[in-house]
Formats: sequence, C-alpha cells, structure tokens
Amino acid sequence: MRVTSPNFEFKQFAIWHDQCAMKVNTDGILLGAWSLLPSSENKAFQHIIDIGTGTGLIALMLAQKKNSIEQNAKTRDGNIDAIEIDEAAAEQARFNVAHSPWPEQINIIKNDIKLFAQQSVNHERYDLLVSNPPYFSDSLLGPNTQRNLARHNNQLSFSELLSCAFLLASKKAVFNLILPINEAQRLLSLCEKHHWYVAKLTEVSSVVGKPATRLLLSLQKVKPSELQRCSFAIRDTNNLYTEEYKALCKDFYLKF
Repeated sequence: MRVTSPNFEFKQFAIWHDQCAMKVNTDGILLGAWSLLPSSENKAFQHIIDIGTGTGLIALMLAQKKNSIEQNAKTRDGNIDAIEIDEAAAEQARFNVAHSPWPEQINIIKNDIKLFAQQSVNHERYDLLVSNPPYFSDSLLGPNTQRNLARHNNQLSFSELLSCAFLLASKKAVFNLILPINEAQRLLSLCEKHHWYVAKLTEVSSVVGKPATRLLLSLQKVKPSELQRCSFAIRDTNNLYTEEYKALCKDFYLKF
C-alpha cells in the first residue's frame, strides 16, 4: 500500500481510508465513542468483535479504550477481532492497525461474517460485539461493487446479522449498533425473534431541536428490567459542537 498522509487523525491513532468504500464518518465515531467499557474498577471485556470493520476505526477506538483500562493490554494478543468481507478494506484496516499503538491487540480477519459465525460455533464467545452495518435494502445498486457491499444489506440482512451475533455472543454479551432511525426500527422489530433485547437506546440528532436521525442501540440476550433511553444533538443552533458530543468524543478528536 502506498504510504501517504493519513486521511483522518485522532489523538492516539490515524486512519487511511482511500481504499475503502466507506470513509471515516460520524456514525463510526459515534458508535466507537458510545460503546462503553467497564470502569477501571471492573474487569474489561476480554473478547471483542467488530462486525464489518471497514477502515478498522471502531476496533481502534475500542483498543484505545481497553488500553486505558488495562495498562498491560499490549502484552495480550487477540483482544479484538475485526471482520471485513471486502479484501481492499481488510488490507487497509491491517495497515491502519499496523501503524497504530496497538498492532498486537487487533486481529483483522478477511471473511464473511455468516461463514465466520458458523465456523466459530464451538469456539470462543465475545463479550462485546459492535457493528456499523450496511443498511440500504430493496434499493437500486450502483456500479461500484465495493460500495454496494459497504452500504447495501443484500449480502447481510438484519436477520442474518442478529443471528450471527447471537451465535458469537457470550451469555452476558452486549451488542452495540448504530443505524438511521427507520432502519433501526426495522431491526428492532426483529430483535426478539432472534433472542435479543434492547437494554439501551440513544437518539442522536444532527442539530439541537431537530428530529433524531440516528439510533445507537445496545442489545443483550437477557431481557432488562428497564430500558435506558436518552438523546443528544451533535451541533447547536450556531453550528458548534454541543457539550454532550464533545464530552462523548473528547478522548478521540484532536480539536476537543
């Protein structure tokens, strides 16, 4: 891969995304920042999987979080698996991981998650699963096959995603996703059929006072006693980042 300046720089790592159909975007940053790991007083998630890693952004954000919790994390290989079906994206994710502070902590796997889940049935289970999945369905495909894979769910429906995650998840696992509102509602309608329950839901609007455009979802296998629900906006009416968004992303954005 030709080494040029990174396309996006964070406080502790950088991302190159010129070979990926899906570039660094707010959805990925939101999901990585929102996916909480236990505090330093508790044991961190031991096994994490990022489904459809793309550039490796979310896996790298979680590695940064995990490393801040477990000071000896660099000595333990294989903490985070990151699955990607597209060869070019997988190769770029490997490049990004190799040029990060945590090259031994993230394992980039070029595979179809449906095959990987079936192959992993009798193996290790994951405590935390994250995905910023393709969500366009029943829509016209474009001429770019790589972009179609990244954006359209023809190759991985929501039902298939939920089923794969269930196979890979430990009993007490958390499965975090981000989706546009309409697509999130469609996924939510399928959750109980696939033995997932919503534990936490955060509505995200682009500007204060505007309707939410994204949902951050946290699913688990055990039905919670109550649903944790909240909301925030990314920008205020002056087009400045809100304090809520800055607090969420302060460990990653250079400008924060």
